[in-house]
Amino acid sequence: MVYGAQFQKNTGDLIIAGGSGSNEVKIFDGNNMFKPCAQIRDLSRACFTVDFSNSGDMFACGGGDGVIRVFNVINEV
Repeated sequence: MVYGAQFQKNTGDLIIAGGSGSNEVKIFDGNNMFKPCAQIRDLSRACFTVDFSNSGDMFACGGGDGVIRVFNVINEV
């Protein structure tokens, strides 16, 4: 089940979603037919919220384990 999702704020090229079941966060590429391009798997509990930074170069996710994780977004060619 998806509990949180958001478009990248500066360009809208990426979508981030997090939830339960497999307890993971996935990032989807809007320039490539919304195919998954990254994921964070095997979280100990469900992910309840996700958010991109205003500049779109970072995102955070928080979940049932009480931890907020912050990541950099790096586009590799």
